[in-house]
Amino acid sequence: HEWHNDPWWGLWNRRSSSSLRQLLKWPLQQLAGLLTCIPRGELQLEHIHFALEIQKRITLRADQPVIRPVDQGRVAGPLFPLDSYPPGPVRFPPRKLLFVGNIVPRKGLETATRALAALPSEMTLTVVGAPTDPAYGEEMRRLAEECGVSERVDWRGGLPHDEIAPIYRDHDIFLFPSHWETLGYVIAEAMASGTVVVGTAPGGSAELMRHDENALVFEPGDAEECARLVKMLLNDEELFMRLRRNAREMVERDFSLEPTIDRIEAHLYEAADLTPDKDRS
Repeated sequence: HEWHNDPWWGLWNRRSSSSLRQLLKWPLQQLAGLLTCIPRGELQLEHIHFALEIQKRITLRADQPVIRPVDQGRVAGPLFPLDSYPPGPVRFPPRKLLFVGNIVPRKGLETATRALAALPSEMTLTVVGAPTDPAYGEEMRRLAEECGVSERVDWRGGLPHDEIAPIYRDHDIFLFPSHWETLGYVIAEAMASGTVVVGTAPGGSAELMRHDENALVFEPGDAEECARLVKMLLNDEELFMRLRRNAREMVERDFSLEPTIDRIEAHLYEAADLTPDKDRS
């Protein structure tokens, strides 16, 4: 079976940080070997689901064994635990900004910090996330001092995921200044929580954010435009409420558990040449 040498299957060889996951890997790997047929090392996408369209495109561009049929991989949408992110109370005018993500150059915290310096002094920025490089973390703290906003930035550090959900609800605007994201799951979390999103839309985040419909979008690295968009929200309650409402509705419609399962189930019936009305036996 040449597919055992495929780099995708090589992921099974990486040791998991969780002992339970590591224990489950061996039987799952054996089951996958029994159920999967990838002749001559080719990856068959006819019955595969992706969370987002961009993940499908990246897969098709990847330097992998021949992938076919190229147009049949389905996009079902990510499974999102909507109940874990109830919307928070409405506060207008907004005053509290939030950034959630690893503190690395790609995430664009520098842009958020420079934007904060151009905003009214009563506005604050909460940063949830830890630097992978301590030196870069210190660089971001120095930047806040240089911009004169160090007293307005609340550094929370890395937090367990279940502690982040209530933080979304306690903030008004979510800044997403990333230079690149495959998915940007934090966008959906913020939208579900009623935190209005102002951010960039590179990669997969473009499939979640629609400018002036459910978010406000600026180009990566443009702190001036980021600040301008936040100021728009300060002065336009109708815009603030419309974005907040549309974002929550989009997550409920496209990313919550039931509609995603419905899409996957419909594809499985199609793949098996069945309809829901036929005898499932």
